[in-house]
Amino acid sequence: MSHAENDWLEKLRDILHDADDLVDDFAAEALRKRMVTPQINFVEKVFHFFSTIGFYIGMAYRLKDVRDRLDDMAADRSKFHPLGQGKTTLAQLVYNDAEVKRYFQLKMQEMLVLDDMWSDNRERWEKFRELLQGGGRGSTIIVTTRMEVVATITGTVGSTYELKRLPEDLSWSLFRQMAFKVGQEDPRLVTIGKEIVRKCVGNPLAIRAAGSLLYSKDTEYEWLSFKLCKFPGMPRNEDFDVLEILKFSYDHLPSHLKPCFAYCSLYSKDYTMDKDTLIKLWMAQGFIQSSDGNQCLEDVGDEYFMQLRRRSFFQDVKEEYLGKTLCTMNDLFHDLAKSVAGTEISIADLDPGNVLKRSRHISFSSPLDSSWEIPTCLLNASKLRTFLLPVQPKASPRYRMSFSTCELIFLRFPRLRVLDLHNLWLHTLPISVGELRYLKYLDLRYNKCLVHLPSSITNLRHLEIDGCITLTHMPLGVGQLTCLQTLTQFIVGREYISCSGLTELNSLANLRGRLAVQGLGRLKRAAIEAAGCLKGKQQLALNWGSPIDGDDDDNDDKLLLEGLQPHQNLKKLQIYGYNRESFPNWMMVNNLPSSLPNLVELIMGNFNTCRHLPPLGQLPSLQVLHLKDMRSLEYVQDGYSIDRNDHSLSFLSPSSEVLSARGGSTIAFFPSLRELSLEFMPKLKGWCKISKAEATTTTEMLLPSFPRLSKSTVRYCPQLRSMPSLPHAEQLELVGISQKLIQEMLQTSSSLITTWAPTMSSTLSSSTLVSKLKYLHISTSQDLVCLPECIGNLTSLQEFDIFDCPKLTTLSAGMQRLTTLKKLSINLCSDLLYKRCQEKVGKDWPNIAHIPEIKLGSF
Repeated sequence: MSHAENDWLEKLRDILHDADDLVDDFAAEALRKRMVTPQINFVEKVFHFFSTIGFYIGMAYRLKDVRDRLDDMAADRSKFHPLGQGKTTLAQLVYNDAEVKRYFQLKMQEMLVLDDMWSDNRERWEKFRELLQGGGRGSTIIVTTRMEVVATITGTVGSTYELKRLPEDLSWSLFRQMAFKVGQEDPRLVTIGKEIVRKCVGNPLAIRAAGSLLYSKDTEYEWLSFKLCKFPGMPRNEDFDVLEILKFSYDHLPSHLKPCFAYCSLYSKDYTMDKDTLIKLWMAQGFIQSSDGNQCLEDVGDEYFMQLRRRSFFQDVKEEYLGKTLCTMNDLFHDLAKSVAGTEISIADLDPGNVLKRSRHISFSSPLDSSWEIPTCLLNASKLRTFLLPVQPKASPRYRMSFSTCELIFLRFPRLRVLDLHNLWLHTLPISVGELRYLKYLDLRYNKCLVHLPSSITNLRHLEIDGCITLTHMPLGVGQLTCLQTLTQFIVGREYISCSGLTELNSLANLRGRLAVQGLGRLKRAAIEAAGCLKGKQQLALNWGSPIDGDDDDNDDKLLLEGLQPHQNLKKLQIYGYNRESFPNWMMVNNLPSSLPNLVELIMGNFNTCRHLPPLGQLPSLQVLHLKDMRSLEYVQDGYSIDRNDHSLSFLSPSSEVLSARGGSTIAFFPSLRELSLEFMPKLKGWCKISKAEATTTTEMLLPSFPRLSKSTVRYCPQLRSMPSLPHAEQLELVGISQKLIQEMLQTSSSLITTWAPTMSSTLSSSTLVSKLKYLHISTSQDLVCLPECIGNLTSLQEFDIFDCPKLTTLSAGMQRLTTLKKLSINLCSDLLYKRCQEKVGKDWPNIAHIPEIKLGSF
């Protein structure tokens, strides 16, 4: 494309952006009219009438200007005439090869992979080489690069491996995987496909891109159209031609996906992008449109993301258990995104010389600090729509922004849709933020000194305020932000502060994602009846705050929590600071499973008065459970229950079920739980409590086992005597607990339980072993003298850490049976233990000599 054509396209983009601003102005005016207080006297009515007339006259002039400019562009257009080889993949295969790993483990050597190097500065490479001289003899460094000069500088004689193009058979095999559904190869399309593969001349990235594009096309006409279009071979400049092929894939993207893809060039290469954040940014820019007007824009954005993913525009996509999705973009696709974005999008340094007057979106490649001032070239980009800080650290107050700089951003960039001010240690947000009438996404996360938000904020869709720990209340008018879809926190203010109350959440029907309600302890009895406004939210954090925030005489936590009953679709729930011994009805036996059938994660902490918890084991979908900072908790649950009418007994069976002696239905014990954490509970004695009356009906108690639990942590529970068994655990951390409990949790456990009731008598037994454990951490045990012999039964253990066990003087002979153990680390233990573990001479050395990596610290 010629320079003149590029310039024509840039001017066209400017006009379309101005037209977009025009539409947003109409929408903002409509919102203002809905929010304005009705006029009560003649003067106000006259003023409102003329201001409205003035607005529409101004809009008419702007609309005419846009149309005239488009006509001029149409006239100008008539003057023009239509005119990854796999280096990283190979390095990953070498690095992950089992034989390679075994070689380096046996030799105690290292392998370092430097991927996609570009620097051809030989002096820098020589200095870097000097830093690596201390590695073990025989260690290896693998460098991948697209530049032959880099290979020459970094390589040794005979060590350079030049990747060849894929042979025809492997090229076709890769294309088949990407282009055809399993078992649905049309012979006519196969013939066309082989011709397309030949044009890719063995380049894997080009083959993947072409195949992904054709995957959704089923007709011979579509495949022929693809083949007959300009689809060049690769005679000389390989990277240029790969970009040409990838550009062809971009050209065939649906029009709604193109701006979403180009927008990703705001992030640097190798940056890990969060899918949900991407979708919010796309929404803020107006890239996402619902076809029928009823579909939620977040759901449409999710489909946009999946379409780009299926076409291989994203890579290394990782999905976490709560739906969080992370991804990166291949370097060549990133180059393509920058190419199609043109001058609209810039990744800038602190002194951004590459920002032009027509730039619309900017992100910074370095953190902003207190000395930063807005450069002149950036001030000239007055039509900026995005101000993004992807790498802003949150640790140091050095990276702060002054009030004047913040206000200047608001005043000089009135067209901002996305404004990122997170981690800038702001104390106050200027009231001029209300001038940003187009603003849809405002990120204020981790501004730890921010005290309040101005009420001038309007028209937002996404407000991120996680980590703003000093916010005291929400500004008036939050309920009028009816378009708001993300509100990460709502802070309940004190009665004497003029602020938004909890009831304003009733108006925010479009909220999605996570909402944390802070300061519930400040709610008085009269306000509790308004708490039902949270029932429609899907991820909740409920925090009563510190005791000084509430008044025990005028606040009923139980009644309030009753009113805060979540919706059945709730996925994640956090409760902090609840201070009653009992819980509301929706959390009790037989009600909890139906109240929260879809709950995946539950975190409960800072409970000062409760001695036992609701029947959490009945939650059918619960995967993650964290319990911490519960000063009075003695048992996680009550254990057995007896029906006093027919004297029937319900009990926890060894088969991990709650069985009814009446022969009723069974309820599994934590059927989906995968991760459990118990922390800082000084009075916790055990899992289940049995009364004396119930104890007479049982000769011995058998705790159930977790059917799916793979990761467990127990920290600083000094009185804890017993735990349910962990037959499927792969990671176990035991910190600050007794030697007896450590031994019990690691050894083979078998026990017997006999139950009695007038209608039933049975005997049950079980035997479980933590045989799948791969990682074990034991620390801060003050009475651990020696490891139990049963440690040798951990036949899958690969890594074992022992830390801060000052009385531990000897290891167990059972360590010899840990044939899979690859790493043993011992720190802050007794000098005697270190002497016993000394290589070849220590008395415990025969027990650990087979372990490839042993690290011994000091007392």
